[in-house]
Amino acid sequence: MSDELRESDPRRIAGYVVKARLGAGGMGVVYLAQDGAGNPVAVKVIRPELLERGKEADLSRFRREIAALRRLDRFCTARLIGADPEAEPPYLVTEFVSGPTLKEAVHRDGPLRGPDLETVAIGIAAALRHIHAAGITHRDLKPGNVLLSPYGPRVIDFGLALHDEITQRVTSEFAVGTPGYMAPEQLRAGEVGAPADVFAWGAVTAFAATGRPPFGTGGPQAVGFRILGGEADLDGLEGALRAVVTSALVKEPARRPTSGELLERLRHLAMAPTVLATATDAPARPSAFSEPSDADGWAELARRNLDEGKAELALYQADKGIGLESHHAASHHQRGRALHGLGRESEARRALRLAHEMDSADDEISRSYARVLLEQGDEGVRKAFQLAPEDDEVRRRYAESLLERAQAGGDEDVATAFEIAPDDPRIRAAYVRMLVLDRAEYAEAFAIAPHDGTVADRYIALLLAGKDRQEILDRIISMWGEATPATKAAVWEQIPDWVERRWHHYYIFEGEALKQEECVDRLLALRPPEDVARRLWHIGHTAFWGRDVYRMAFAWGAIVPVWAGLSLLEIFVRHVDWPWDLLVIVVLALVALVAARVAYVHPGPVERRRRTAFAAAGRPYERSPYRARFPRYVPGPDLRRVADYTEVIEPFVARRRY
Repeated sequence: MSDELRESDPRRIAGYVVKARLGAGGMGVVYLAQDGAGNPVAVKVIRPELLERGKEADLSRFRREIAALRRLDRFCTARLIGADPEAEPPYLVTEFVSGPTLKEAVHRDGPLRGPDLETVAIGIAAALRHIHAAGITHRDLKPGNVLLSPYGPRVIDFGLALHDEITQRVTSEFAVGTPGYMAPEQLRAGEVGAPADVFAWGAVTAFAATGRPPFGTGGPQAVGFRILGGEADLDGLEGALRAVVTSALVKEPARRPTSGELLERLRHLAMAPTVLATATDAPARPSAFSEPSDADGWAELARRNLDEGKAELALYQADKGIGLESHHAASHHQRGRALHGLGRESEARRALRLAHEMDSADDEISRSYARVLLEQGDEGVRKAFQLAPEDDEVRRRYAESLLERAQAGGDEDVATAFEIAPDDPRIRAAYVRMLVLDRAEYAEAFAIAPHDGTVADRYIALLLAGKDRQEILDRIISMWGEATPATKAAVWEQIPDWVERRWHHYYIFEGEALKQEECVDRLLALRPPEDVARRLWHIGHTAFWGRDVYRMAFAWGAIVPVWAGLSLLEIFVRHVDWPWDLLVIVVLALVALVAARVAYVHPGPVERRRRTAFAAAGRPYERSPYRARFPRYVPGPDLRRVADYTEVIEPFVARRRY
């Protein structure tokens, strides 16, 4: 949760633009800010009033926190980006971890249950093991210092952290920490070390499970008294986790488990009944405290926990498998996956490389190794494709890599990229561009991108230079709809009448009437409609084409009487007296209608020959379907009756040759 900035808050800190308040404590304030690239970061500064008082102890705490963060990996805390304890004001910058604190989540949504509780318990324990391995004691682990990120719990605020080389004795008068989560040795004189963090882990886990501090609330002295002499309230915490928490809350530090032992006990929680209840389709698992007896069992446990997002636990289990069998490929495979999930990429690559060397025939290992290689530049992507050429993500990245290389020159890279990822829009566009601009392979380009006007224009221009006119016509008409007006005009200019005559003679070769009709239809579709009558008359005088010429002529002729009637109407309206003019107008209109009707129903010589052909074939006469659509002439195969030509007209033509 973030709050708006106050008037006293800075707007820029060391080049970072401050956007909001994330929180404030006794020593400092944490702001949400942005770096120069717009990435969110968290910036912590010491309170100005503490600097004015010159409290060296607060500066020492700040320096300790910076030193601690520099020794830790990002999977357990917020990664340190930059810091300057000598600046005005002193600041440190970490990555911004999205998500609420454990305290906020429990207050908002209630206690955690089942796998959610186990994930938090294991995640905090794993972070403590890493923190202690770095020689650091946190000393202030509490629900408010645990961030629930999308990648697991992160422990923050190392202001009270101590290094192992520093021996710290504290008394109850100078106790530092948060009441309710402090170990007994923090409340009384004694050495404070890693066991204090284990005690705090138990208290934090109890809070996550029950929604209340295990030693109650109240004043610091009352809570401290319960910690020193009372029992923890663990009602609501059941099963194996309760036993682990109880062992962590033992009063004597020496009797508590170490963070490593704590994590080892917690690894069994992945097989607790709460998890099994949500995995009904999974095979039977061993009981809560049984351990696999071989490396295969540990590798399988690691795989299941990785599928549930428990990378730290899976890493531990994979290591156990490797301990039993050092050259066990499956264990190295799961170890690499776990390291990848924890953000330890270099270690993950080494582990997966070993697994691949041990069992190069395993497709799953090859796929996992290939995916971690994708972040290693072009060479890594190339190796990844060699390892897992069927993986969708690997194929996509390899195709993109080839495309980037091809932009600097290299048609073969584009062709290979298109072969690998033909559905990628960028790669399709680049391949079509290469075919058109570099290779002039317009046919293939048009097949890939049939709606690209540029490709259609270039392809038509190439076709016009060809020699096979019939193929040219077929190709141009097939892509005519995608051509631009300028290209269409160029086609009309570059196909002269002598070409049309050649097409005509070719199509009537051996008297194939259907091809004649196809030629007419295509030519009509290719040329402007106002040229139809002239061109049809020019092309030839066969019976079929003459029929079309006749129909076009009488279509125009039907308009003439109407036009004449309108002209006469205008004359009479202007110059003739009423009421005789009305009678004349009616008579002329009737004459025009009769003339139009005669022109419409008159069959003409072609229709009479059609009737003769049907009679010779012994079939009942069927009127030309064109007449039903008069007067609009729309050429196309839908206006032709193929059966008429194949069964009636063609045999008649063979006999009569009219």
